[in-house]
Amino acid sequence: EKVLSEPVRRAIEEKIEDLAENNRRLETEIAQRRGAEQERDRLISVLEATTDMVGMTDPQGHVFYLNKAGRNMTGIGDRDVSQLSIPQFHPDWANEIVLQQGIPTAVRKGSWSGDTAVLGPDGTEIPVSQLIISHYFADGKAQYLSTIMRDISERKRVETALRIKDNAIAASINGIAFADLSGKLTY
Repeated sequence: EKVLSEPVRRAIEEKIEDLAENNRRLETEIAQRRGAEQERDRLISVLEATTDMVGMTDPQGHVFYLNKAGRNMTGIGDRDVSQLSIPQFHPDWANEIVLQQGIPTAVRKGSWSGDTAVLGPDGTEIPVSQLIISHYFADGKAQYLSTIMRDISERKRVETALRIKDNAIAASINGIAFADLSGKLTY
């Protein structure tokens, strides 16, 4: 049986300790990555479950993510979105707002919100309340943009109906009054 010299034995023990420490670091890193992957998966499930359209683009407007609601709202379905850009989703008037006001303001201030519209599968306009958020690199340059759009079709229908009623009341030659249940005049 060969006996190792003391310096060789110490060198082997140091290597074994180094390997054990490297294994502990790798196990910690693997656990952190698994945790990050689980968190990412949870966030993706939220994005996919929402009824609002959620999309992400690079600063030039090339799409790289569109959630299920957005795919349904626009009729994109399962098609690859990487060949699409912002102008393909909006009618011309809304593109003007998004490209001239929304994106520049979001890049400059961090976010922008307003009412725009997206094109439905049949080309009809779907009115939306839109939020654009700019996400930055550490150096302050825009890395990507995200947007959340909520269909406000029903709200627009109600606003139009109220406007028509208000105009009819204002144009009436008859006196019109409204009172609450206690008899107090409200209009």
